[in-house]
Amino acid sequence: IHETEIELNIPALFPDDFIPDVFLRLTFYKRLSQCENKDDVTELRVEVIDRFGKLPDQAANLFEIKLLQLQSKQFDIHSIRLDQYGGTVKFDTKKEELLRKLIQLVQTKYQDYKPAPDNSIRMIGEFPQAEQRFEAVEKLFNNLQN
Repeated sequence: IHETEIELNIPALFPDDFIPDVFLRLTFYKRLSQCENKDDVTELRVEVIDRFGKLPDQAANLFEIKLLQLQSKQFDIHSIRLDQYGGTVKFDTKKEELLRKLIQLVQTKYQDYKPAPDNSIRMIGEFPQAEQRFEAVEKLFNNLQN
């Protein structure tokens, strides 16, 4: 199973001035990539805050993106690409139930989602801030769950 590619066109990293030691920074990237669930991510986040202080926005974004990657597994999502003008979500699924939900989603929430080629849907809207992009993806996940 591959990890979902998530590109929200926002800075998502541990800045040099937050974790100055290169080796340590790489170690935390590796540990974050190995997190398998929300608890793992939360535990690592707490450790980083304990050691280095309040997370800068770029680092907080990194943790949020990892949580979205973990959540996206249940929906067989291949990739999520989103910027201030909308985006595309591509699915790997052949599961009938999920495909039915996607069809229902583009029919009932047509102002937010449009069908796109290659098992994809387009997310419609303007998302100028990082927070709005995270909320848009969460909203999609909630719609797919119901």
